[in-house]
Amino acid sequence: ALDGLGAPGCKLLTDIFLLMPGTTKAAGSLTLPIPFPSDPKLTGANVFTQWALFDAKANRLGFVFSRGARGTLH
Repeated sequence: ALDGLGAPGCKLLTDIFLLMPGTTKAAGSLTLPIPFPSDPKLTGANVFTQWALFDAKANRLGFVFSRGARGTLH
């Protein structure tokens, strides 16, 4: 929970292992390719992600956070 940092109701659901900045289009969408090594040992591995969006007016922290998402590498 990020209430104590000034973002009431927001939660950080993943480790901050990799930060990738991006800019949304006017409609609010963002495409961000994330390269993974072509290694057969990674087949079936779960990948977890969450987005943080800068919004200075949203709260004292200035960020809002998405729900978490999980994907599987094939």
